[in-house]
Amino acid sequence: MYDFIVIGAGISGASFAYKASKYAKTLLVEAQDYDREIPV
Repeated sequence: MYDFIVIGAGISGASFAYKASKYAKTLLVEAQDYDREIPV
């Protein structure tokens, strides 16, 4: 499982997910990912 799941939030969400990924397992989900399988 993941420590953080960031849903959307555009550039700020991507920036947060990048910074958090250094310390915890992080999943970033953006709008274009909804059409595909999300690995949860």
